[in-house]
Amino acid sequence: MSAQSVLYCFTNYPSPTSAEYLDIALTSTVFDQKTTIVFIDEGVHHLLAGSESERPTDFQKSLDGLRLMDEIPIYVSKASINKNEKIFLPLPEFVEIKPDSFISYLLNSTDQIFCF
Repeated sequence: MSAQSVLYCFTNYPSPTSAEYLDIALTSTVFDQKTTIVFIDEGVHHLLAGSESERPTDFQKSLDGLRLMDEIPIYVSKASINKNEKIFLPLPEFVEIKPDSFISYLLNSTDQIFCF
């Protein structure tokens, strides 16, 4: 049985393989399944302009490619943003901030989850 929905969850930063995992998420959109990307915990730093360390170049290129993919919802945990001492806004315009209840719903209702 194949997965009907796939969630790619970025939880770590920095991660030397995060760009490759984001490419896998982009590639999965060619299959007949719903693909969702979520950034939580330290993974939020991948999205943040003005974080203390630079975003990896390859990751940024893949992230920029997501702007062209309207069918991939991209969410970030509101609690993950709030727990940082600094305010790291604005986020890219194609990323939606969601409460933990919504993130929990995604984790419980998705057929297959990959966390990086």
